[in-house]
Amino acid sequence: MHDKRVRVRIMLPHVFTWMPMPHLPQIPAHFIRRAYEVLENPQEQVNKNFELGITNQEYMDRKIIKDGKEVGSHCQVSFDLGEEWDRWVVENIHPVFDDTGVRLSWGDSGIGGPHVDNPGKIRFFYLLERGGEDTETVFYYHPDIPFIFNMDEWNEKYPFSYDNVDELHVVERAQFPLHTWILFNGYTLHGVENIDTTKRRINFNVSVRPETFTHCVRPI
Repeated sequence: MHDKRVRVRIMLPHVFTWMPMPHLPQIPAHFIRRAYEVLENPQEQVNKNFELGITNQEYMDRKIIKDGKEVGSHCQVSFDLGEEWDRWVVENIHPVFDDTGVRLSWGDSGIGGPHVDNPGKIRFFYLLERGGEDTETVFYYHPDIPFIFNMDEWNEKYPFSYDNVDELHVVERAQFPLHTWILFNGYTLHGVENIDTTKRRINFNVSVRPETFTHCVRPI
C-alpha cells in the first residue's frame, strides 16, 4: 500500500520549546551501527561544528557558575555519517536541511551550559543515549534576554551563551524520549543538567532553517 505524505507549512507557537514527532520513522539499525563506529574514536574524527564555524575551542573550554561554583561545561561535538544518511534524511525526515549527523556530548562536568544554537535553527533531534537516568534538557529565561533569541543578528563563530546558571529562571525541564524524533527550538536559551559523567549522551541531529521548515504529516 502506497504511503502518501502531505507536507504542510505551519506557524510555530510563540513559546515553542520542543514537541514529539512520533509519526516520523525510527532510524534504521545500520545507521545506528555506523554512528557507534564513528564514536569509537571521536578524537580522531573531524568535528563538523569547527568546520562549519558553529563553535570554537574557546567555547568548548568555557566555564559556568552553578550553585555558586565554577565548573566546566559539556559541549557537543558533531560527526558526518555520509551520503547514504543524508539521502535517508531527505526522503524520511525533511527535504531541505543545513546540517545533519551524529553528536556526542563532550566534557567532564554534570552540566551543558545555557546557550542558543548557532546559527539560529529548528532541529529534528533523535536521542540515542540520554547521558544518565536523571539527565534532562532545561529551557531558561533571563529578563534581559529575549526568550526567542535572534541568532541571525549574533554573527559570531560560537553560540550565544549565558555562563551564570544561578541568575536564570527555569521555564521547563524535559526528558526527551529515546529512539523518537522530536522537534526542538534552538532559538531558546537551553542546556542540559544532571549528566552522569560515567555515561554518554548521543543524539542524531537534523538542522533546518525556519524559512524552509515544513511539518511532515502522515495521513490516517
